[in-house]
Amino acid sequence: GALPQIYVSGCPSSCGTHQTGPIGFRGASRMVDGKPQSAFALFSGGSSRQGEEALGREVGVLLESDIPLFLVSLGRTVAESGLDFAQWLAAHPDGIDAAARPFLG
Repeated sequence: GALPQIYVSGCPSSCGTHQTGPIGFRGASRMVDGKPQSAFALFSGGSSRQGEEALGREVGVLLESDIPLFLVSLGRTVAESGLDFAQWLAAHPDGIDAAARPFLG
């Protein structure tokens, strides 16, 4: 319960529903030392629950290699709180942004 279902897509039009979950990733690239690197745009705040539909907003772009580190860090933060992810997010609405901040370019 420390992490929700994660939505992943390569389509900027949300074809893979990356914008409809609490956490979503869309394929992207990020320049590092003048060279493009494989990355994913992180989205948060989406919902596909009937009556609560919402498109997530883009938080920023994480390097592909940093995504496992981000997810482990976020999962540990949630687990240490003693809450499940939904409860934690309700108590910390900016929590995903704060967890992602060290990994954003």
